[in-house]
Amino acid sequence: ILVLGTGDRVERLPPAMLKQMRECRIAVEVQDTPNACATFNFLTSEKRRAAAALIPPRGSYVGL
Repeated sequence: ILVLGTGDRVERLPPAMLKQMRECRIAVEVQDTPNACATFNFLTSEKRRAAAALIPPRGSYVGL
């Protein structure tokens, strides 16, 4: 499962991209980033195979 966090709001992915992901047997869940983080944490707590790509919400500070 690939969990995509699209910032402050949910953004639609292009249909061709979703089709390609399905053909590669990759399930995609698109959510706003805070919910995507929660979903990813839940999936990994259940030992499920998951990856996340996250865009920070506006105004978020991302420091290293």
